[in-house]
Amino acid sequence: MKLENQVCSLEQAKRLMELGIEQFNSQFSYCTIMPDPTGETYYTGVLYRDSPQETLEEHIADAFTVSELQIMCGSVGNIHVSDKGDAKGKFYSDINPTSEEHKQRFEYYNTLADAFAAKLIRAIDSGWKTAEECNKRLMS
Repeated sequence: MKLENQVCSLEQAKRLMELGIEQFNSQFSYCTIMPDPTGETYYTGVLYRDSPQETLEEHIADAFTVSELQIMCGSVGNIHVSDKGDAKGKFYSDINPTSEEHKQRFEYYNTLADAFAAKLIRAIDSGWKTAEECNKRLMS
């Protein structure tokens, strides 16, 4: 499985950073990489934290894994796999569903990491968790 499918998306990683999730605590990072010796070609990719740094140009945000996100989330909501229509096989979170109609409006994610990141972002945005709480859980 590709590494990019085992960590949250770049957009989610940036949002978690904005919300106050501490950086340089994850095993992986989204980075700008310059593999071209001419220095003209740059790529964004996921690197292991202890990778050789000769091609690293810039750290963008931590790329949290499913296990790291799960630790930070704690017991807020659950992640499910859909068995319905176009969303079959995709992941969604049941944070505070109030009705069947509400469940129909869930966003579906192709990867478990994206579903956990969305759950964590929603929990912090809604005040169910604080970034400080999540940082402590990850570091303990």
